[in-house]
Amino acid sequence: MFAPVILSSLNHLLKQAEWARRRLLPHTGQLAELALPLGTIRFRVDEHGFFTAAADGTPDLTLSAPAEATFAAFSGGEAAMKHVRIAGNAEFGESLGFVLRHLEWDAEADLARVVGGVAAPRLHRGLLDVLAWQRQALERVSANLRDYLVFERPTLVAVTDLENFAVELGRLRDDLARLEKRVAKGETALAASSKP
Repeated sequence: MFAPVILSSLNHLLKQAEWARRRLLPHTGQLAELALPLGTIRFRVDEHGFFTAAADGTPDLTLSAPAEATFAAFSGGEAAMKHVRIAGNAEFGESLGFVLRHLEWDAEADLARVVGGVAAPRLHRGLLDVLAWQRQALERVSANLRDYLVFERPTLVAVTDLENFAVELGRLRDDLARLEKRVAKGETALAASSKP
């Protein structure tokens, strides 16, 4: 169900990036399988460097993307690909990985088709500013919530407190080990002195 949407989105990005299609052309006809948390997508590289849905065949390449890769995709392809595991044809994997890491959406070009070439850059900048403001607001809210849960209403433990506790626990463990050795020595000495 979601495979056509993802392949369509990737093909839209490939349409804007001729370099990426050229990079994929040597792998025409090769089958890749992308395992996502929501399901699996199987696709082939066509003769123009685009992806087409494929149902059968043994994959030349398997990409396994855990949930953290899906969330990291919102930060960009480079961040998402750090979490993806690739198995199979090394050349195909290197080319596909490179393309997926470096594909970028040219939102301004898409906006220009809708609102015109003059308004698109301004609208694009405005949207980027709004998104940056939203991200900063979310970061501030999460920092305030963390501080509230750590300091105002101690529900969470601060990292520094946890590290200090671990150090103190290590010292206590070492002191206890030394004490056990002293007790064992004392017991041995006491047993030796009580023998006739």
